[in-house]
Amino acid sequence: MQNKKELHDSKIRFTKPRDEILTVLKEAKTPISLQDIRCKIDESIDLSTIYRTLDLFEKHGIVHKIVYLETGTSVYEYDRHLHVHHLICIECRKIVNVEECPLGDYENRIALETGYQIVRHQLELYGICPECRKSAT
Repeated sequence: MQNKKELHDSKIRFTKPRDEILTVLKEAKTPISLQDIRCKIDESIDLSTIYRTLDLFEKHGIVHKIVYLETGTSVYEYDRHLHVHHLICIECRKIVNVEECPLGDYENRIALETGYQIVRHQLELYGICPECRKSAT
């Protein structure tokens, strides 16, 4: 029922596939790939429905899409309305949430300079995690 209300509040029609996909996203402890979502939902839900649903959820701010720059592949994270940024390992693809945001003052300055009303931002930092650095030596 919670999913139904959330979708209704976002002005998204409730369907069984959307309900299942949203449930999987909410239960995921870390960002999840489209393939992993597909494995956890009813097999009768086709891939194009999953793509369209994730795109719709992203447009409505229900999920964040994180793209691995090196491969172009994406993972999705349910928006728990926490302001987090991400550290992404380019070797093992581990994602670490960073809750501190250094962009508040910068965002305000840019808004004043440009006249934009900034509604959100997303910061992703790419590097090599300590475990991968250790195994490379």
